[in-house]
Amino acid sequence: MQAHHQADEGSMMDRCREEFSSAVEEHPLSTTLGVFAIGLTLGVAVGAALSASHHSDRRRMAESFGRRVLDSLHEYVPDSMQQYLHA
Repeated sequence: MQAHHQADEGSMMDRCREEFSSAVEEHPLSTTLGVFAIGLTLGVAVGAALSASHHSDRRRMAESFGRRVLDSLHEYVPDSMQQYLHA
């Protein structure tokens, strides 16, 4: 039974490959532009996801660094100015 199932999958893959090949032969420019558009869309989506993740990490690090600098300056700043350090 399993051998029959694998044979069906193999023949299905062969049919898909043949259909794709004939579509490329019949419409080479459309196929190329379609594949290019799909690749560009995926590239932009992945780039945006990585950029958003990287941007939030950089922001968190900058905020942490800023807090540490302000905390270290706390003892050197006059009392009248300290209210502005924690704003």
